[in-house]
Amino acid sequence: MAIGFQQGNVYGAFIEKVKEPKMKKQHALAALSIGLNTGVHYSIVPVVEVNKKRSAVVFPKNKKVLEQLGENIKLACKRRGYTQVLISERTGLSRLTIRRVLQGGSGVSIGHYVAVLAVLGLTDDFAKVASDDELGRKLQDIKLLSKG
Repeated sequence: MAIGFQQGNVYGAFIEKVKEPKMKKQHALAALSIGLNTGVHYSIVPVVEVNKKRSAVVFPKNKKVLEQLGENIKLACKRRGYTQVLISERTGLSRLTIRRVLQGGSGVSIGHYVAVLAVLGLTDDFAKVASDDELGRKLQDIKLLSKG
């Protein structure tokens, strides 16, 4: 049986009782904190950081682009008469995730955006992103000409 305590996002310690007698959680923590020798052996696991969700750093200009994408998707849904519930059922995503897609949330997986676009029949539009890389071609041409 493992017991422990949490402070913020860090677990302070986990205590695992190795042998009997049974001890209440608060007594075990007290034994740990003041070092009482109760005849029961405990193993202590080091402090562990809890995994936090990582999110991309999105600058305000790019946030507006995501919000525009969300608005475009929302309009496409409305034009088709698709509700968030319907999209949720067809994609298998939660309604909260669908709402975040429609708001242009930066924490939403790109795969979730693609799933919603697939329901709308708009994945071909998504495939066109960065297909016309004018700047990249100019840089490549400059590099090719300089080797010449």
